[in-house]
Amino acid sequence: MFTIEFVSKRVEKEMNGFRKEEIITIQNVLEILTNNPRPLHLDYGSVNRCSEVKRIKAKRIRMFYTIDDKKGIIYIGKIDNRDSHCYGKNIRTWFTAS
Repeated sequence: MFTIEFVSKRVEKEMNGFRKEEIITIQNVLEILTNNPRPLHLDYGSVNRCSEVKRIKAKRIRMFYTIDDKKGIIYIGKIDNRDSHCYGKNIRTWFTAS
């Protein structure tokens, strides 16, 4: 069993900016991640620009995270709607506390 942690309040704000049905989808994904941080049925994969950052696709939502297997923690760095700026050059900055 894994624990979910948002890396900053910014991620919580991103999540709260979604519509109600999208928030339910996000909550369902977070529940799945607590049991399996690498769920293939949610189009799990690494981000090409930064292989330690993982990505999950759920409808139009993209969730970017890292996994600490030793501590059993999943760090959520960004939650975004699918569009061209999802995969920006500043991926590593998502995981710095701000």
